[in-house]
Amino acid sequence: MSHANPFESPKSNITSEVTDVDEIAAVRKALLPMWIVIFSWLFLIVGVGTALIWLFSAISGGQFSSSFFGFEASAPAFHPYSLGLLGLYTYAAALAGGLLLKLRWAPKAGILWCLVGSTMCIISTVLSQFTVFRLEILVLIAFLIKLKAIRPVWENGPQLDVDRDTYDALPGGETGPDANPTGNTSANPIP
Repeated sequence: MSHANPFESPKSNITSEVTDVDEIAAVRKALLPMWIVIFSWLFLIVGVGTALIWLFSAISGGQFSSSFFGFEASAPAFHPYSLGLLGLYTYAAALAGGLLLKLRWAPKAGILWCLVGSTMCIISTVLSQFTVFRLEILVLIAFLIKLKAIRPVWENGPQLDVDRDTYDALPGGETGPDANPTGNTSANPIP
């Protein structure tokens, strides 16, 4: 990398990562719109409630009745269909908890949730011979778009561009307009 003036500080951007846990949590909180926070709380409450109802059904030997994305089950608690719906509710609750607790894996899990949920909505619509259109797919698409937009910042933290001329010292040694670009520490720098 050649410069017009060898004694001029090179211009470059240095990436500074935010590593403070509180700062990361604040950034992640700012990334979530209110509608995602509301749905997260809703899914967390419904998911935990569904798990408790399933547990009660399993202990009492009764029927577990539930539906999700157009699929319904009214069967014993350990029937595969009941367990499948319980798995969906549990995943939704875990995802909601991950988003609310601002955990790093939450956007990836949310993207997977959107793909699975959209597929299930499409299958449900096809099985109903297109007489029922699942409106959940519209929310899932909006959720997917938002998650794909926030995922890089959520997972990697905000990247701050810092111009070397702005600061006199950055990690790694003396930098800035008065720095010696040749790295020569002798009194007589070589031109």
